[in-house]
Amino acid sequence: MLREERELCYKHRDAYYEAIKRGEIEETNNNNKKKELKRLKALFEKHCPKSWVAHFEKIREDSEKFTKLTKLTTTTTTT
Repeated sequence: MLREERELCYKHRDAYYEAIKRGEIEETNNNNKKKELKRLKALFEKHCPKSWVAHFEKIREDSEKFTKLTKLTTTTTTT
């Protein structure tokens, strides 16, 4: 994979994950936002190899689990 292709992959990955974060923060189920998220995901999957998409998704899922566990641990130890 060429450098330009990698950079394009990262750009679309970052845009997709940023949209996910914004959606979690805003906690809204607006149809336009859902369409935009689907569009960004399609671009991410189009510009990145499938193995990379799977790898990035695994990292994101693991990070979310770690964050939740950290919050739980912090909450239980401070109460």
